[in-house]
Amino acid sequence: RFALVRGLGDVYKRQPFGRVLNSVALWNDVNIKIERSVNATQRISGKFRQSDSLESILKALQGAMPFKYKIVSEEEIIIY
Repeated sequence: RFALVRGLGDVYKRQPFGRVLNSVALWNDVNIKIERSVNATQRISGKFRQSDSLESILKALQGAMPFKYKIVSEEEIIIY
């Protein structure tokens, strides 16, 4: 489960990677596509502020799980 921290962002405890990315996508109004080679069900924990840049959030997530990403446009990111 995750808890919204007003004004700060979200705290995730053992949430599926895909669910965390969905929240990040909503915050940043982008479409995040997860390639099949990435385990979207792997559980991760973390805390992010809505004021954090999208790229800094993605880099922090890479510390919790190995993946690469490509920013296709301001509206689309591919996770592979």
